[in-house]
Amino acid sequence: MGESSATIVTQCTQNHDLFPNACYNYRDHCPSYKAYKPRHDFPSFDGNDVYKWFCKCNHYFEIEKVQEVDKLKLATYYLDGRALYWHQNFMRCIENQDVTWG
Repeated sequence: MGESSATIVTQCTQNHDLFPNACYNYRDHCPSYKAYKPRHDFPSFDGNDVYKWFCKCNHYFEIEKVQEVDKLKLATYYLDGRALYWHQNFMRCIENQDVTWG
């Protein structure tokens, strides 16, 4: 008690040097940490076990809050092998028809 604001700012600045990922609130004299989401890799798909891949994609979309209009583009980017070959042929066959993820 009775610490000057200059002393508190100095202490918080020194603590910030020790903990650079912390965001300090000088007014309350205590750090508030930002929570970071772990990085999630999007699952690639080569044509095997489509239901498992589809489930993982939906989990990814939910966690990363992917907009509906972006889901199909993102998913098709990660197609490999025969899955990519199938998708390319499918897109040629439907030409200008709209296709969505859901």
